[in-house]
Amino acid sequence: MKYLRQFTIIIAVTFLAEVLAWLIPAPIPASIYGLVIMFLAFYFKVIKVAWVRETATFFIEIMPVIFIPAGVGILVAGDLLVKNLFPFVVITLVSTIAVIASCGVIAQYFYNQTLKKEKERLYKKFENSQNEPSKNGENSLNSAPKKDEL
Repeated sequence: MKYLRQFTIIIAVTFLAEVLAWLIPAPIPASIYGLVIMFLAFYFKVIKVAWVRETATFFIEIMPVIFIPAGVGILVAGDLLVKNLFPFVVITLVSTIAVIASCGVIAQYFYNQTLKKEKERLYKKFENSQNEPSKNGENSLNSAPKKDEL
């Protein structure tokens, strides 16, 4: 019964994604809508991961079997692929480089933003510690031990 419930949740999200792909006139596949819906459902705790964990693990384990028809399709269209090999290679290389570069730029941007916020937080913490009086009532900058205290 547990697996049926988990499978039903996944199928419901898939159905909703198909409906969205049909309703929205954008060239976005239903699978992308499904990923976004599932992500948002997990993020906002509408669906808990435990509710679909075992069935999702099963789907991941059988994924190679699911891709057999696509592999056979490539073999069947092999002569078409050979005729257009150069454009496929160029498109693959350019898109791969573009994805790597854009991911790097975006990751670096977020890293720098996080680093900037962390530095500001540490500077504020340091300034606050410098401005707070020490136990002796002195400023912490001047709180070095005196000769007779050593």
